[in-house]
Amino acid sequence: MRDLAQRTQADFENFRKRARQNEAMAAERGAARLAGELVAALDNFELALAASAAASDSDPSAEATVRGFSLIRDELLAGLGRAGVEIDRPTEGEKFDPQVHEAIAHVPAEGAEAGSIVAVHQAGYRLGSTVIRPARVAVAGG
Repeated sequence: MRDLAQRTQADFENFRKRARQNEAMAAERGAARLAGELVAALDNFELALAASAAASDSDPSAEATVRGFSLIRDELLAGLGRAGVEIDRPTEGEKFDPQVHEAIAHVPAEGAEAGSIVAVHQAGYRLGSTVIRPARVAVAGG
């Protein structure tokens, strides 16, 4: 009876550990899914900021629009950061890693090592070890 009680208690402890792990994994998947949806909105804010910044050179009243877009983008980024989402902005010259980067172009580049990043088109996003969206880059051809 004592052995049965000990095995039952051990089984129950293992069940509780698995339940906690499953809960944590489900929360991470939910956060990754939400972050994936918000990434597209952040990309649109970046495009709107670039267009508004160009317009603000000729129209001083557009400066308020640029500030507004900037504040909203910054708040979205801060919220994602609080949720554990990290921005991956590779640098030029960094080695291309297919696990976290997406090559959208191979370009001939003098003075650049083959397989190194020569331009970053969009930042990537990660939640822990999960890649939400890979950074989109141009890579030096060989």
